[in-house]
Amino acid sequence: ESSLTLFPSHLNCAEYVADVRKSAGEDFDIAAFPQRTLDNCQNIKEASRAELFGIPPSASVCPGCRSRDGCQYLADMERARHAKHTVATHARASLQLEELSQGKAYISIHENPSQIFRPMRTTTRQQLSDLIRALEVVKSEATTIALSWFFNELLKQARAFIGKLDEAADSEETVEIKLAPRFVGDVRNWSAVAWKVINNARESLEPAGDALTIVAAAVLGRLSVAAISWNNTEAEAKYN
Repeated sequence: ESSLTLFPSHLNCAEYVADVRKSAGEDFDIAAFPQRTLDNCQNIKEASRAELFGIPPSASVCPGCRSRDGCQYLADMERARHAKHTVATHARASLQLEELSQGKAYISIHENPSQIFRPMRTTTRQQLSDLIRALEVVKSEATTIALSWFFNELLKQARAFIGKLDEAADSEETVEIKLAPRFVGDVRNWSAVAWKVINNARESLEPAGDALTIVAAAVLGRLSVAAISWNNTEAEAKYN
């Protein structure tokens, strides 16, 4: 029967795959999702920069990469997707659990699963400010009404989080924000469009860390609670 096995790190995944092949044979149909490295990605500098902005490289950098044909990273990704027995990290499962588990008869989660079902992200006021600056540039280059609307929603949410941070700083208390479910749907290719504009922007834009991940999750209805801490002006986000 098919299976999905989840571990905390890529090293754990690699060790597990090696152990299984050692006992079951090299032809056993098992594969782990790869970690992007200098050895398997010819465009790792741009991919890493996209990640610093909170934009998934697979949806933004890879589609237009000149080294896409023959890319070892993408080949290993495909192999893991179609393997009878798939191995992945908790981090990947926190974003793609439904997709990863589709068609799998057995799912095994090793160690604490909290980062899969309730992943935590942290951002700061500065990162939110950097995100707003980047989104303003991105929105100005939006090519469709849907994209313009979506980037505007991201801007409104980022500004709302900054407002809450300022309120928490004034009251010197930790404020918990419960976000109402939103069903705006996902706008196709928004991350690819955002990255193209950011990467080609004339002005220098600062990476926003997890700010975009948190803000996008709120807009897309994937964020349930945000805790605003006044003492270090950081915002922690718990996902649905």
